[in-house]
Amino acid sequence: MHLVFLHGKAASGKLTTARELSSLLGYPVFHNHLVVDMLSGIFPFGSEPFVRLREQMWMSVFSDAAEIGRSIVFTFAPDPTVAPGFPSRVRGEIESRGGRVIFVRLVV
Repeated sequence: MHLVFLHGKAASGKLTTARELSSLLGYPVFHNHLVVDMLSGIFPFGSEPFVRLREQMWMSVFSDAAEIGRSIVFTFAPDPTVAPGFPSRVRGEIESRGGRVIFVRLVV
């Protein structure tokens, strides 16, 4: 399983790049805003439940995808509400299941 972890500032082309990689590699796109948009309709952005559930959902998708060998492309915009060490936790989760994380930083 490969997790292509695209990260960069807002409007750096993460989703566009993810979609292109998806068409080339056949990996589905897991756009971070899917979880953010869902949770922000219920909890204020940055609130404790929002931050906790956002990471739980991201990590659950990564864990389950790794468990079944499903490679994915993930888009991520660093944000002060994301707990420090998130990328390291992602790497640990994926590698513990025999997968590989490929970090790609997009710069404008």
